[in-house]
Amino acid sequence: MRAYLQVVSTGTADCPPSVILHFDQKRYMINCGEGIQRLCTENKVRLAKLQTLMFTRTHWDCTGGLPGMILLMCDLRVRHITLLGPQNLTHTLVASRHFLYRNTTHLETIEFGGDIADEGPMYDVDGDHPSKGTRNHFQDEHLRITAVIVQSVATAYIPPVTSEDRRNSRIRQQQLGAMFTLRTLPPASWASNPERPEHPYKHKHSHNHHQSPCVSPEQQAQASQRALEGLENMLQGGHPDLPPAQPNNVAISYICQTPDYQGKFDRATALALGVTPGPLFRELLSGNPVASKTGELVYPEQVITGARPGRVFIVVDCPSVLYIAHLVNKPEFEKYDRRSHPQTLDKVDCIVHMAGQEVMTNEQYRAWMSRFGEETQHLVAHSDYCGQGLVFPSQALCSLKLSKLSNKIFPVPYYDNTPAHVLPTPKAWEAQWEPKSVQPAENGIMFMLEPTVGLDRCEVVEPTELPKDFTELQKYNSVFLQDYSERADKVLRDIAQDPEMEQAFPGKDVMLTALGTGSSKPSKYRNVSATLLDIPGRGSILLDVGEGNYGQMFRHFGGTRRSPEQKDSVDDRLRQLRGIFISHLHADHHLGIVTIIDRWTQLCIQGEIHGGKCLYLIAPAKFHVFLTEVAQTNPGHYGYQYVRFIDSSDLIHGLTPSPSSPSSSQSQANLATFQQLMGFSAISTVVMVHCYNAFGICLTHVDGWKLVYSGDSRPSQDLVRAGQGATVLLHEATFEDDMVDEAIKKRHSTTREAIEVGEEMHARAVLLTHFSQRYPNIPRFEQKEDRKIEIGICFDLMSVRFGEIRRLQKFLPALEALYTPGSEEESEEDAEVEDIE
Repeated sequence: MRAYLQVVSTGTADCPPSVILHFDQKRYMINCGEGIQRLCTENKVRLAKLQTLMFTRTHWDCTGGLPGMILLMCDLRVRHITLLGPQNLTHTLVASRHFLYRNTTHLETIEFGGDIADEGPMYDVDGDHPSKGTRNHFQDEHLRITAVIVQSVATAYIPPVTSEDRRNSRIRQQQLGAMFTLRTLPPASWASNPERPEHPYKHKHSHNHHQSPCVSPEQQAQASQRALEGLENMLQGGHPDLPPAQPNNVAISYICQTPDYQGKFDRATALALGVTPGPLFRELLSGNPVASKTGELVYPEQVITGARPGRVFIVVDCPSVLYIAHLVNKPEFEKYDRRSHPQTLDKVDCIVHMAGQEVMTNEQYRAWMSRFGEETQHLVAHSDYCGQGLVFPSQALCSLKLSKLSNKIFPVPYYDNTPAHVLPTPKAWEAQWEPKSVQPAENGIMFMLEPTVGLDRCEVVEPTELPKDFTELQKYNSVFLQDYSERADKVLRDIAQDPEMEQAFPGKDVMLTALGTGSSKPSKYRNVSATLLDIPGRGSILLDVGEGNYGQMFRHFGGTRRSPEQKDSVDDRLRQLRGIFISHLHADHHLGIVTIIDRWTQLCIQGEIHGGKCLYLIAPAKFHVFLTEVAQTNPGHYGYQYVRFIDSSDLIHGLTPSPSSPSSSQSQANLATFQQLMGFSAISTVVMVHCYNAFGICLTHVDGWKLVYSGDSRPSQDLVRAGQGATVLLHEATFEDDMVDEAIKKRHSTTREAIEVGEEMHARAVLLTHFSQRYPNIPRFEQKEDRKIEIGICFDLMSVRFGEIRRLQKFLPALEALYTPGSEEESEEDAEVEDIE
C-alpha cells in the first residue's frame, strides 16, 4: 500500500490552505475553500477517488469550495460522499439546497463535538457496520481519526443540547436526504411525488451501479432526468427555511492514523514450531494463537516480524492566539508527548500547521510543538510564511501574451513570491527539544506515510517568475509567438490610424473588468462568472460573483494595500463596491459572494469604510434565504447584516410591484436609495430562459448610457425590448455556432445568437462572455464589414472602458493567430478538458 499526505494549497488570496491524503483506492481532503477545485485542475491533482472531506471549521474560508466540489464529484460518478466536521456542518451544506442537489449520489455528514452527533452510529465507507469509537472518533478501512475540539478563550457559554436542538438536527438531516438521493432507476412517479429513499447502506445491492438488463440506456436517462426535474421542482418550490443555527468558534484538529502494519509472515519459523499449513496460518495472520503439532501454543509475534502501529499525522487549525491555551492542553495529544514520556512508542510523523505568524511565534505554541520530539516533520501552511505566488500561472501567461495588444486592457496579474514572515530559526526554539524539521509548506509537497516515511518534493509546484514583458517572453517561444506578434503590430498600427477610435459618447469612461468568463466549472484559463462595473465618481457593481473571484480581484488590482504610494489595491476596489447583482442560483454564478462580503466587512470593522455605508444586493428571493442561513454558522455573520436586499422579481421590466407586499416595499425603498447613490435613472430585471428564477438586468444611467447583462439564457425578446438602445450588451456565448442543439438543450446561447440579440437591441457594442470550458478560448464568428455593432471577446482579468471596446474588435485577427487550432494555447485547453473528464 502506498499512502501520502499532499499539500494542495499553502493558503493564498486565491485558495485557503488545504491538504489531500492519498491511498491507492481512496482520497481524503481536509478543508475545501474557494478555488481548490480550480487549483487541482491547474496542478493535475486527480479527484476521481475523492470520497471523504474533513473540515476544521465551518467558516466559509474552510467550506466555500464545498458546493462546487460536490457537484464535480457527482459528475465524476462518486456514489458515496462522507463529510466530517464540527457542529453546523450539516446546516452549512443544507443552506445550499436551492441549487445543490443530485439524484445519483448519497451524502452523509458526521458532526463532531456535541451530543447531537452521538444520536446514532457512524458508518464506515461501506456502510456495513458502525465505526468504532466515541462521538469524536471515526474509522474506515484506511484511517482512524480523532477529532480534537478546540475552542477560543473568547467563546461564550455554550448551553447544553435540548430536545429542540435534536429535533432541528433531524430536520436538517431530512433536508439533506432530499438533496442527495441515490437510485439506480427512479420510478416515473418520482417526478410528481418525490419521497426520501431508504438509506442505501441498508441494502448491499445499492452499491451495484450497473443498469438493469431489462432497461434501455434511453429509459435510464429519461427516468433519471424526470427524477432530477422532480427534485428540482420540490426544492425550488415552497421549501421551508431551516431551523436557526448558532455560530460557534470551534476549530478541529485531526489526529489521523493509517492501518497498523501486520508485518511479514515467517513460514519457515512457523513450520519449525510445528504449525500445520492452511487454516492455522490464517489464524496466526489474524492475530490469534494456535496449537502446534505437539500441543504447544504458538503466538503471532513468534512468526510475524516487522509489525508496527500505523503512521500518525496531525492537521492543526489554530486561527488565532485565542485558541492556543485550549489546544495545548488537550488530552488527546498527551500520548504523543515525547518530553513527558520519552520511552513512548507512539509518535507523530508529520504535523501540518494551518497557523499564521502570531501563532507560530507564540512561546506557548512553540513549546507545545517541541513536545512531539525532534523526529516529527512540521509543515506550516499559511500565507504569512508561503507568500502570494501565482497559483494559476496558465492564466497569468495568457494575460502576459495578451498584454502585447494593450498592457492597460490586459495587465499582468500581481504576485509576490517573498513571504511576509520567515519561520523562527532552530536557535529560537528551546534548545533541548527544538523541532529540527520545521519549514513552510509548498504547493504539491508530499509527506510519504507508506511504505516509507519522509518528505518528497517530486510534485512540488515551484514558484512562477514571469518574464518582465512580452518581448522577453518571445525569446523563449519565438516560433509560436511570431505570427501573433506580427499581427498584433499591424493591429496596433491600424488602431493608431483609426479616426473613430477616440469618439466621445456617454459612458465612454465606464470601466468593465472581466474577473471570470468561463461557464459551469473553473478551468486553467477562465474562472467562473464575475464582472465588475466601475462607474467613475459613483462606485462599482459586481455582476455575478462565482467562486474564487476575490482572488481574481486580488491579482488584478495589485494585492492588498502595502504602502501609501501603491497606485491601486483590492482594498481600494472593495471600498468602492456599492452593489452586487446575482442573475440566478446556479453555483458558478454566486459562490464567491460570501468572501467578497466578508472582506468588505473587514474594512468596515477597521473603520476604512465610513458613513454607515452598506452593500445593495439584487438577486432572487431564495438567494437571500441561502445567505441568511449561511450567516448563522459564521461568527460575525460574515457581514451580511450590512447588506440591503432587493428581490429581482420586484424589478421586472414592464410590471408594477405589489404595494401591499412588505418585502416588495422594502425592495423598492432599497432600490430608490441604491439608484440615487449610483446615479441610475432606472434599474429593471428581465425573466430569462434558463432556469427557475433566472434574470437579466438593465442599468440606465442619468449620464445617458445603458448597460444590459443577460446572465445565462437562450436569446430573449423580453431582453431585446428592455435593452433597446443599450450602450453595451454583456451577453453569454456559451456554445459555438455549430452547437445550436446543445445550446437549446442546456438553455444557453451560441455566439451568433448573442450577437443577433445585440443587433436587434440596437446596442452600440456587444461583449461576449461565459464560454464553455470544453471549447476553444475564443469563439469563432463571421466578421461582416457592414456590421454596425462593435464586438468584443472577454478574457479573465481584462479591464476595458466602454470607449475602448472598438479596440477589442480590432484585436480579433491577432487573437485568432494566438488561438489558432493546434496552437499551444488551444492544445493546452484541450488537454485540460480531457484531464477533468
